[in-house]
This record gives sequence, structure tokens and C-alpha cells, in this order.
Amino acid sequence: MNYPGILVFIASQRTGTSAFHRALRLTGQFAACYEVFYPVTDATVVPKGVDAAVFFGANFHRWYAAYPNKQSHWQQVLGDFFGYLCGQFTSRYVSLDFKYGQIEKLEALLNAPAGALVEFLNHNAIPVIHITRQNAFKRYLSNQLINMKYKPSYTQEDNHNIHASLTIDTSKCMQDIQAYQQKVAIYREALQGKPEGLEVSYESLFCNGKVNHEVVDFINRHLNAEFASVATDNIPTPVSYAACVANKHEIKKSELYARFGAMIDSVINYEDRGRL
Repeated sequence: MNYPGILVFIASQRTGTSAFHRALRLTGQFAACYEVFYPVTDATVVPKGVDAAVFFGANFHRWYAAYPNKQSHWQQVLGDFFGYLCGQFTSRYVSLDFKYGQIEKLEALLNAPAGALVEFLNHNAIPVIHITRQNAFKRYLSNQLINMKYKPSYTQEDNHNIHASLTIDTSKCMQDIQAYQQKVAIYREALQGKPEGLEVSYESLFCNGKVNHEVVDFINRHLNAEFASVATDNIPTPVSYAACVANKHEIKKSELYARFGAMIDSVINYEDRGRL
């Protein structure tokens, strides 16, 4: 491996990447870089549990702004960036992630073909954990709830009443689920059969306050690490998804329900208190 100590997550939003980074950072051996293609400014709020120096120091946009060889082939640019990450931090290991949409933007910026990032990771034997969420309807709900919290008009009272304030646009929800499932399939195929690739679901990523032992074994094997376990103190607060959906009856009459009824039933028919 040309870039020892690097661990990459590929995922969508609302799939547990932030909690995973934080868990690795708590070991004291990881620089948790979060989303390295995150569009930052000086006013950007650093995500909870992320070291500001690492967050800004690992940002691709900031690094690329000063990069003198922007006309280089995309493989050279990515190689230089990952090499920079290897030498930037005193931690033994570095974790970073790319969200699906960020990968497309990165490849466009570098005039690289679709699939270039995964090709680079595979070619250099960089371990990749592909994190998915089995219930795509719940992922959509989680994303909507988080977006509500970031609205300027959001108040503490809204926070108390959020469980009863979400009306689902069934058409947009169906488009989101279909797009998400397509992305999962693309990256699942790209990483399938690769010894440096592992797919794990959000639902199984954490167990009893620790990272799934199969994931820890994967990290140990590919980073030559010796973690007996990896604990986290950042398991999100449980949310009653059944109570979050205000228009359950409307949903059950929609095309969304016709397509994804089993997935939706598992959410709105029970007082499931899954993680946000």
C-alpha cells in the first residue's frame, strides 16, 4: 500500500460516518478528518467531535487551492493529496470519508472519469468501508429532520415538537430512495470482491456502544493495527420515527407506498426508537 494508515469511508449522509470518525478519534491513534471534500470557508462550523486543525488541515478544497500542478493527471493529483494526508498528522492512522455526491464533484473537478476515485483506492490497496443504510425511508426521514434543525427559524420549542411536525412529500421521498439505492448499487459493485473493501450497514455499525467487531477486525487487518475493540460515546439519541411522520394515511395511498410498502411499514406501524 502506497499510503499506509489511511482508512476511507464511502457513504451517504445520515449513515453514521460522523459517529464512526469520533469513535476512531477516541482511540487516540486516528486523525479523524471527516468529509475531506466538504466545501469550507473561514466561517464553517466544525462538526461535533472533530478536531478543527484536522478538519481544516485535511480539506481537499484548501489543499487544492494552493496546489501548483492543477493541470496534472487526476491520478497524480489524488496521489499527491493522499500523500499529503499521510504526512500531515502525527496520529498513526487517518480516517476520512467521501459522500456519494462529493465523489462526483471531485471527479468532475479533476476531469476524471466516473469511478476514478474507487479505481485509485483499489489500485493503491487503500482500505475502504462502504457504509449503507438498509432502511432508505428512515434515512430520508433522518435527513429531513436534520435539515429542519439547521433552518434559521428553528427554535427550542420546535425541537420538543419535531416528532409531530414532519409531512412527507411522497414524490420527492420516492425519488430520493431510488437515487440512494442506485448509488449503493454502483459502489457495491465497484468494491465487490476487493480484499481492501468492506460493506457494513448503519444498522450493524455499532453494537452495545462499540464498533462492530467485524469492522474492527477489518481495520486491524488492513492497517496492521491491534485494537481489541473501539468504543464510542456518540451514539445518537433515539427517535420515534413512527411519531415523526404526520401524514401516514396519505403515504399509504401513494405510489411511494406501493413501491416501498414493507420498508415504510417497518417505520410507521411501530413505535420504533431507532437512532436519528
